Amino acid sequence: MPEFKAQVVLELISGAKSGAELCRQHQLAPQLLTDWKSAFVERSASVFQSSERQTEEAARVAELERLIGRRALDLEILKKASTLLASDYGCHQKRCNFAAMFSITDDLAEIVHGSRMNERPFVLG
Repeated sequence: MPEFKAQVVLELISGAKSGAELCRQHQLAPQLLTDWKSAFVERSASVFQSSERQTEEAARVAELERLIGRRALDLEILKKASTLLASDYGCHQKRCNFAAMFSITDDLAEIVHGSRMNERPFVLG
C-alpha cells in the first residue's frame, strides 16, 4: 500500500497526471490525494538524513540493549544468590541473619562488577 501511495503522488508531482485524473483512475477522494501529497513532501527530507546521525542512533540503541542485557544478568545472579542465601541462613524460618546475607551479597557484587555494591554509583543511560 505505501508503494501505491508513493507511485500516485509521484505521478501527481511529476505532472504525468493531474489530480483529477488520478482521483478518477484510482477512485480516490481529492482530499485523500492532498493528504498523501502533504505526507510525502513532509517526510521527503528524511531520505537525505545524515548517515552519521543514523549511525549514532544505532550505536545508542546497541549500547542500551547491551546495558539491559547486563542488568537482566545481574538480576538473575542476585535472585539465585538470594535463594541460596535464604536457604543457607535459615531465612525461610522466622529469624534470618541479614548481616551475613548482605556481606555475601556484597562479595558477589564485587565478583560480578569489580566493586562493592555500596561503592557503585547508580547511573541511568
